[in-house]
Amino acid sequence: MGMMRGRGATIRRAICTLALMGFAIGHVARGEDLPAPRGYVNDFAGVLAAESQSRMEALIRQVRSKLGVEIAVVTVPSLGDRPIEEYSIELARRWGIGRKGEDTGLLILVAPNERKWRIEVGYGLEGELPDGLVGEVGRRMVPYFREGKYGEGLELGLQTIVATLAKKRGVTIEDVDASLAYAPERRSAPAVGMGLVILLVLLFILAFVLAATTGTGRRRGGRAMRSGPYRDSDWLWYPIIFSGGGSGGFGGHIGGSSHGWGGFRGGGFGGFGGGSFGGGGASGSW
Repeated sequence: MGMMRGRGATIRRAICTLALMGFAIGHVARGEDLPAPRGYVNDFAGVLAAESQSRMEALIRQVRSKLGVEIAVVTVPSLGDRPIEEYSIELARRWGIGRKGEDTGLLILVAPNERKWRIEVGYGLEGELPDGLVGEVGRRMVPYFREGKYGEGLELGLQTIVATLAKKRGVTIEDVDASLAYAPERRSAPAVGMGLVILLVLLFILAFVLAATTGTGRRRGGRAMRSGPYRDSDWLWYPIIFSGGGSGGFGGHIGGSSHGWGGFRGGGFGGFGGGSFGGGGASGSW
């Protein structure tokens, strides 16, 4: 009986060991299918022209030097069986994009065959590049992706991100169109100028009508009107009183406004800096 119990325990341990080994092997295999970086621009899907890759590489090196931000641009032929969000953050963490401790890394990932894109933002950039902003960047790229112009779309997205960061930090980056810097639409201040004029005109008309009426009453009633708290001339001040003491009552609207915020070629590639990611960013499809 004791021998049977011993065999049962051994079998259970063996099953558990095999299960753990299978899980570990599967996990390693899942990581093994992630490619190694070849540079800052990695066209594993083979959809980018060499000239486009060179321009993006040069810009990313400049950004790394002047802003301390590491950017990787990646195209992949397949995501396997994973959502692009999972693939993207695994790749970003595995490569360690961004400076260690500062986590100023960013990954722009495109899967042409699945027609999906993702922008992964490192911890240190989430304040400057919130999800809504990078989502807008992705939407700007989509029209080009639909036409198969992946290089043009990625260059536009990269330029938009760089122009936005440069504007926020007051830094000049060469070969970047500053007008591409993202800024949310500002709500216009209420158009109160003409409304205020009309209101004052109506109040003055009302004041004169009331003055004429009370003047008639005074002639009939002697000095009855002057015994009240307001004399005839006081009616002329009513529009100013009613309008909040003049235009100052509207100053909060007139003066206020809603403010928003605001292929690797030469030089060698020594790898990324060891940055970390927490899932910030945006993704989409076309």
